[in-house]
Amino acid sequence: MGFESKIYFSNNAQIQKGIQQILENQKSFYKKEICDGNLNFEFRENKTSEGMPDITAIIEENGLYICQYVTSKTWDGVNEITSFLKKHEIDFRLEEI
Repeated sequence: MGFESKIYFSNNAQIQKGIQQILENQKSFYKKEICDGNLNFEFRENKTSEGMPDITAIIEENGLYICQYVTSKTWDGVNEITSFLKKHEIDFRLEEI
């Protein structure tokens, strides 16, 4: 699989919108789609649809699931999202899965 982590937080429409904007503004953002009722984001450095994406992020009811298929180095998007949550005084917990 890949290197999996999750940022746990209480999700609401305002927080989800902010996180969605952060994800869509990532340089490697490729596409988003709804799957199993969750908003899924795919990131590809080379922007081609072949093979596995570099990163998948899924906004879930209790947080954000992230799977990095290429590297275990912390993705910049994680830092942006945790900064956003801190700025809005949202309690969160980051865990490797």
